[in-house]
This record gives sequence, structure tokens and C-alpha cells, in this order.
Amino acid sequence: MSFLNWNYRGLGNSSAISILRNLIWTHSLDIMFLCKTLVNYRRIDEIKNLIGLNSCIVVDVNGR
Repeated sequence: MSFLNWNYRGLGNSSAISILRNLIWTHSLDIMFLCKTLVNYRRIDEIKNLIGLNSCIVVDVNGR
């Protein structure tokens, strides 16, 4: 089982999304925990679709 836990800075950058997508598929990750603070649910939902994740739990930001 392969697992990635990453506090990912710069996830709004399109090249960062491409790098993350390649990392997921290159290493055949089973589980990934991606921590990105101060980003709302809608943006994370867009990112998960760009990456190609079909099983995902997103917790919305609550305040700062």
C-alpha cells in the first residue's frame, strides 16, 4: 500500500496540479492526504476533477 501525506503549497498553479497528477499515477498511490488551507470546497472539487480523483473527501475551510 502506498500513501502520500502532503501539505501542498501553490495548488492553485496549473503546473502544480500537473505535477501532483503525475506523482499520483507514477507511484500508483492507494491513499493520498492533501492538506491545503484557506481554499474553499468548490476550488478543491475543481482540482480533484483535474487530477482525476474519483473517491475523495473534502472538508471545507472554516474561517481563517
